[in-house]
Order: sequence, then C-alpha cells, then structure tokens
Amino acid sequence: MEILKLPPEILENIFLHLDTQALGACALADPRLADIVYSSHFLDEYCRASLSCTWVTAADVCNMCIAVPYEFWFWVYTTMKLEDTGQAYVIFHNKYLTKIGTFRHMFIMWLVCGLRPSFLYSHTLMYQRYPLPETVSEVFELIEQPVPDIIDTLLKIFIGLPEIMKLTCSSLILFKMQGGGSTSLYMDIVCNDGIEPKLPVGFSCMFSIEIILTAMFGKHPSLLILIGKDRWVLWLGCLIISFDHNEVSIADNLFCRYFSNEEKISEIRYQAQHAILDLSGYVYSLRDAAPCPIISGDHSDMAALTISLAQEHHRGLQQKFDLVLDKYCSQLVSTVTEKDYMSGHNKEIIIECFNFKISQNLQINDYVFRLLKCDMNKIKHNSFENWSYMMYKCILERIACLFRTEIHFCVENSFCHSFLCGCLGPTYTPRDSEYVEDKIEKCLSEKMKDGLYSPHMWPSHVLSAACQIVPILTEILEADIQMITSRSTKFVIPRSVQQQTNQKLRNAGMILTNRPPSKPRCPPLLKQVRFWSMESLI
Repeated sequence: MEILKLPPEILENIFLHLDTQALGACALADPRLADIVYSSHFLDEYCRASLSCTWVTAADVCNMCIAVPYEFWFWVYTTMKLEDTGQAYVIFHNKYLTKIGTFRHMFIMWLVCGLRPSFLYSHTLMYQRYPLPETVSEVFELIEQPVPDIIDTLLKIFIGLPEIMKLTCSSLILFKMQGGGSTSLYMDIVCNDGIEPKLPVGFSCMFSIEIILTAMFGKHPSLLILIGKDRWVLWLGCLIISFDHNEVSIADNLFCRYFSNEEKISEIRYQAQHAILDLSGYVYSLRDAAPCPIISGDHSDMAALTISLAQEHHRGLQQKFDLVLDKYCSQLVSTVTEKDYMSGHNKEIIIECFNFKISQNLQINDYVFRLLKCDMNKIKHNSFENWSYMMYKCILERIACLFRTEIHFCVENSFCHSFLCGCLGPTYTPRDSEYVEDKIEKCLSEKMKDGLYSPHMWPSHVLSAACQIVPILTEILEADIQMITSRSTKFVIPRSVQQQTNQKLRNAGMILTNRPPSKPRCPPLLKQVRFWSMESLI
C-alpha cells in the first residue's frame, strides 16, 4: 500500500481527522497501521483533537464508567450513519475505540442539546435528518468565547460527574448552555441566595449551564454551573416553582462549591459525588422501566418516536442480513451439491466434524426454518433441504458464537432488551420497574439456548458486522468441506493457505486462533475463527 510509505508522523496527522470506524478499518488493513492506531500516544492525541481539549487522555475516557444504553445508542447511530452516507458495514472494532467513540457521541449530544434547544424536540438519533457535528469544536462555532478554556472545564466536569448525563436524559423543564451568565428567571434566586459564599464582585461568567427537571414530591431537582476565567462554581439543589404565580424558592441546598480550573477529576468526584447521587434519587429517568439514553426534554413522545424510527431501521438491517445470509449460503449449498461433496461416507464425516445437532438451538432452528420456508419433517426427508439446513445453521451458530459476549452485553440491559424485543412485537413490554429483571430473565430463557441467540436479538452493529463476515465464513466452510471430504481430517493446512485465510479474515476484523508453530493446524478452520483485537495499548 502506498500509504505505508508515508512517515508515521504524517499518518498520525491523517488519522486524527477520521472517526472511530475509519480508524478501526485502517488498523485492520495492516499491522503497521494497527501499531499506530492503538498506540497510547496516538489515542491520547486523538482524544484531545476530537474533543477539542488540551489535557484529556485515552485513559481518562476509557476508565470512565459509561452505562450500557449509551454504548448501544452509539452503535445504533453509527450503523444508521454508515447507511445514510452509503459506506460499508460496521467494523466491530477494539474496546478502546468503542469507548472513545461512545464517549465522544455522548459529550457532543449533550453539548448540542444544551446549545441548540431545537435538538431537544428533534430526532437526535437520525443522522440523515439531524446530523450531530463530528467534533466538539464544530459545536462551539455558535458562541464567540475562548473555547479551549471552556471545553477543558466542561470535559473535566463531564468525566468526573457522569451522573449529569443521566439528569439530562430525564424529563426536563429547562436545559440551557450559553456564553455568559445564566439567563433563566428560575435561576436568579440560586445566583442570589443559593451560592455560598456569594459570587465575588470581580467574577466574570464566561459560560453557564442550567438544568431544571420535572418535579418529584413537589421539588424540581436542579443544577447550575457558572464557569469563570480562573474558577467555576457548581450548585446542586431542589427548587419549588409556582408557574401560575411565577414564584421560585429554594427547597434544598444540596451542594455548592468553587473549583479552580486546574482541579483534578478525582477531587471533583470526591467533593460532589454524594450530592449528585442524592439529587439523582429525585430523578425519574426511566422510559418503560428502562434508563433512557436520549435527551428529549419533557417531550417523552419525542423519545418514543426516535426509538420507533430506530427500530424501523433495525428491522431493515434484519431483512438485509436475511438476504445476505440466504444469498451466500444458497450459493454454498449449490456448490457442494454440484461437486458431490455430500455423497456416501462424506456425509457422516462432515456431520461428525461440525457436530451438527438438529435440536441444539431451537431459536436458531426456527430462524433457519423460516428462511428455507420448510419444517423439520421436510428437512428429514429431503436430502437437499437437509444439507441446506446444516449449512445455514453452521454459519449462523458460528456468527452467534463469535458475537456471543457482545450480544449478551446488550440484551441483559433493560433498555437494550426492550428495544430489541420491541422490534419483534409485544414479547417483552415492561411497564413497571419492580419486575423488570424477572421479565428479562424469562424473556432470555425463551430466546437463548447454549448461550447463543438467534439474529432476532442481535443489536444493530452486530447485524451490520455479520453482513460483512458471512461471505468470508461461507468461503471458509466450503474449503473445510473440500479438505475434509478429499482427505483425512488430520490433513495439515499449509502455511500459505493459513496466511491467505488470515488476510481475508482480517479485512473483516477476524483472525485464526493462535497456535504454537510446532502444532499443525487441521480443518475445520471455521471453528478456529476469532475476532482480531488489541488487548492493550502499545
């Protein structure tokens, strides 16, 4: 590749302008590019560039606790973005890039909704209709302020107190960010009576954030942040608001403290953690008994509509995967039957080698029956249908096994689970929080067997990535069948074949399992495929 002739410094400068999907693709293209992408030095620079911050590191982002729904929502948005822009399928990339991509998406969505209130009443997920800016600096083009100082402080607050995102995703009365001081009449009383000690006469507010949430028990949980040149103040408390008489009073002063701009994240967390957790106790941030990752103000119907549109997109991905699987598996079945790989004793060898069991996973069985438009009786008495069933099932189970951890990571979360089940129908419709875990447990027991899920419960990014790897896996399965039927299963696969296979797999984010050089590699290769990953930074 010509790009490899460029000096590492030039490559790093190019990579700083890519999103995490493009970075993941570059890392898969060549080991030397992977060494650059997954170096701690580059990821630190990448975080600083994409977040427009002078101090943040990859470790700061990756060590942050991010709730599952936000990562799930990031992947849904990413798959939609790739389709809207006509790009390829999702690259299921390294955990570091996933965490960085998720955090950046969360932070940008939070800033955009605060600075552009119209986003609170739009479908903030819909890439084509309401695209989010790619970088933080693009968000701040709306205000004329010394942006680096503001962003440095905002990011420190956001990382130190991630509960702020939960507050913002709740039912809101007010959510505003602006250059200068607070502009809401409701917050005047906080500025005058809530902040102790009083704001100094010389305090010049460069940027402010105001959050007031829907009342619980008659109190409105509220947050005010005022950022000055050298220090900033955080106030947390509850207001009592009479909208009829336009009167406001402070019910609870939970927390108020001045912080210097050089304050460490750990100190911010230590000082304000208990107060913001107490404040979160007053917050109703559930939709259908599941924590919601969508900022939609007090218009819950907008969140419901956004989720509905995302589910519509997800169903389209399910149909796309069906078509891809059917296309390549039917080609495989035609090839192996034409070449008579399945005749006589070969059938027994193949069944034994791949451990085919008709009753192993009922959910995947039913999925294959629907694709083939047949039933068990037809499969047992029709040789062609029988082989079709085994080929489809073999590929499906291998993909389900590869993505098993990622799928389970999503479906055991209440929001993600209700989203995926909502794409199927009313199988799982939680209406109260008391029995959510029991309902999920029951639903999972019906949809999972041997730790594997059918594509009905695969999240969007898994479906998209699966579309890319199906052609490669069917090609490997065909080669396995050819080797198994033409020679003994003890046949040693030449290194050249292994290298070719690894190159094809790597393009889709996979690789063959590690094996000592002294230990020969024998078929079937399909069972030796795993995801390529960089477990630690260089």
